[in-house]
Amino acid sequence: MANLAFVVAKHELRSILKLWILLLVMVFFATAAGVIFAESFSSDPNSFQILLPFLSLAPMIFFPIIVIPYQFTMEKSERCIESLFSTPLTAKDVCAGKVIASTLLAYITSLIMSLVMIISIYLRYDSLIPLPLSTLTIILVINPITGGSLIGIFGIIQLINPSEIIGRLVLFALFFGYCYGLTHFVKLLSNFSIPPQYMLLASTSIMAMALSFIALSLAKLLTEERVVKSE
Repeated sequence: MANLAFVVAKHELRSILKLWILLLVMVFFATAAGVIFAESFSSDPNSFQILLPFLSLAPMIFFPIIVIPYQFTMEKSERCIESLFSTPLTAKDVCAGKVIASTLLAYITSLIMSLVMIISIYLRYDSLIPLPLSTLTIILVINPITGGSLIGIFGIIQLINPSEIIGRLVLFALFFGYCYGLTHFVKLLSNFSIPPQYMLLASTSIMAMALSFIALSLAKLLTEERVVKSE
């Protein structure tokens, strides 16, 4: 299954990379967002270290709204989903491959935006704000898991449900639930003498695991019959 999923991911990346306008929009969005967000920061390193992980998650949230609806329903709209399932590929292989490709592109956009923010702040204050290991762990490890889970949940819903509105509503509900849950865990951990950076790392890790559990649970509902019936 894993090998077939990566074959699908490779094919999806090739098809996306052919859309050079989309790539330009991604780079423009990442650069513009990075510059705009950087303008809102002061020279206080603590605020930057805490808010950067949240801001770098933004492409993981908005990328599905722009790209995923078409990416996950392309075969359904072209009425070739049944012929696709006549190959050794399963619905889970197709979904996993699309999630890998979309998450990778969203991750690259997130890294570009984070790098632009760091450079913009450096040029503005002539000082390079150091990033602790906890912040780097969130940006490089936790956020891709969170974003991949959100993309996976949204993609599964798109595959088994013909309505794009439902998928978007679920995505927004998960986003606000993520913010609420994260705030709750931060308040809970504030009762202990834990540094803010590690408190944030623990909270984001718990939320990433929760979203991964939801995505894996929904994946069990993904079958070829359900995908074909939703055409």
